[in-house]
Amino acid sequence: MERQFFSKLLGLDLGNVNTRASIMGVRDEKFCLLDSERALTSLGQGLNLGTGAGDAMRQLQNRSSHILLEKSGKLIMPSNSGGIGVDKVALTTSLGPLPRIILLGLTASGSLQAGRNLVDSLPVTLLASFGMDVLVNEPYIIAELLHALPELLILTGGEDAGAEQALIRWIDVLRIYYSLAPHSIKPVFLYAGNPQLENQVRRRLEPVAKLRITANLQPHVGELDLNPAKVILDQEILGFLKNKLPGMAALSAYSKDLEGTKAFGLDRMVRYLSLKSPSDQSRSKQTGVMAIDVGSVNTLISAGISGKSGTVVKAYWQEKVIDQNHHLLEFVQRWTGLAITSQQINHFLCHYALNPWIVPENRMELTIMQAFTRFRIKNIVSKLAFNYPWLRYEDHKGLNTHFESIIVSGSVLTGAPNSSQTMLMLLDGLQLQGITTVIVDKHHLLPLLGIIADAAPVLPVHMLGSDAFETLGTVVTAVSDVPIGKIVLTVRVTTDAGKDYSLDIIQGELRHLVIPKGVSAVLEFKPTQRTDIGFGSYGLGGELRVTGSALGVVVDARGRPIYLPEDDDGRIEQLQRWQWMLGS
Repeated sequence: MERQFFSKLLGLDLGNVNTRASIMGVRDEKFCLLDSERALTSLGQGLNLGTGAGDAMRQLQNRSSHILLEKSGKLIMPSNSGGIGVDKVALTTSLGPLPRIILLGLTASGSLQAGRNLVDSLPVTLLASFGMDVLVNEPYIIAELLHALPELLILTGGEDAGAEQALIRWIDVLRIYYSLAPHSIKPVFLYAGNPQLENQVRRRLEPVAKLRITANLQPHVGELDLNPAKVILDQEILGFLKNKLPGMAALSAYSKDLEGTKAFGLDRMVRYLSLKSPSDQSRSKQTGVMAIDVGSVNTLISAGISGKSGTVVKAYWQEKVIDQNHHLLEFVQRWTGLAITSQQINHFLCHYALNPWIVPENRMELTIMQAFTRFRIKNIVSKLAFNYPWLRYEDHKGLNTHFESIIVSGSVLTGAPNSSQTMLMLLDGLQLQGITTVIVDKHHLLPLLGIIADAAPVLPVHMLGSDAFETLGTVVTAVSDVPIGKIVLTVRVTTDAGKDYSLDIIQGELRHLVIPKGVSAVLEFKPTQRTDIGFGSYGLGGELRVTGSALGVVVDARGRPIYLPEDDDGRIEQLQRWQWMLGS
């Protein structure tokens, strides 16, 4: 993509419930967030998606000095010499409906898993996946394809120069299928397999199908290369939405090539951030970056370490909320700090599944929503670890891959009544280990920056260093096998303001070290021999310099897995005590 230069950019984030409009421009020779506003995503009169986007832009214009729209409501573009209007528009979307996909490949643990990693990383509905074992009954698979009516077919398999015969059989089956399918329902065909068969794919399928060809998903054993396919699949998703959602094509005409799904933009930005060197070279364990977005409908996670990255997006209804999912109900009830029955939880979650725009109206609904958020975070990181084995995670031990920073967004997290509740949802859902800085992306900018990065690489760099991203706090996890009530760690805090103190951390505690915003401090950690805090081994301590933030430093010594009393009274008392310790 050709690099472009502009002084003012409008970012539009189209969500299932909210549409956000953000103005980014130059101030003091650096790009920063000038203003942001949101409105309900609504098709409005005439069923046009532009209604919500227009409302967000009008609200932004009304409460700021930025003139964006003509009296007729048309966007002023490009900006004039007086600074009125914008030069560029970038757009991300997490809207439905989702394109329906069938995945074809060879083996479950090989090409089909690579294909699942691809489709899990973007907002699609996977109808089914078929391996080469079904090729023994070609009429059956052709009938299944004709019955399913997918909008997109993906064929992957064979390393470079491998598995040619099986792939050729798939190509022959697909040629028959396309010849039988009515023209109005013929799906797009994406080939992402052995590149040596590309000519045969073109010769046999190009006359009957809309054909897209990309790089092999698995060019060598154990090596994934999903990025070229993500670019093409993201384009197809956007094209599908433009045909299905009134007004989407008109908004896309403003953004042109600066557009993508939210998942695609987040994946790209996290992959870029993971290439950066960790800031604290004293920690020997490998570190990276993770981003989690818990929205009204979708849960989205992306993680990267040294250029290796992975992304998973999952809709809330895929959690089987409306079913009698006893594991879900048990988990949510266990993590609510109130005496609530499973029937009350089930009633609220069913209502939320059908009406994702609702806002909790009382303490009971809020605690159910936040416990469900813990469940969503736990499930999405577990799925990410299943798809990408380099991510070390176990359900009973939590996340054992150390991340230098975790960036959180989504209305469920950023809209919590206070920052301590946001932190607790994240800590309880992930059960972190090591030392991590938690950052809040309250304006949902990170995916937009991933879309903008190719055209204006300096803009994301400036934005990430601006106050558009707020540090929630630094988390230090003390993992130890000593009994509850025993000392696991001693912390000495030395601030630039001259206020020095030491404290002992007890197994089972969650402690909050207040370091005001703008104040720098050096923390010296001395763990016991049976305690690991992320400096490389048990008993190994060190120093860490931090800058004050909303929650300063949170020391989590609750053990892994986090222990909760079995009796309801003890469990509720413990949960409420942790909330109190963080100031909730």
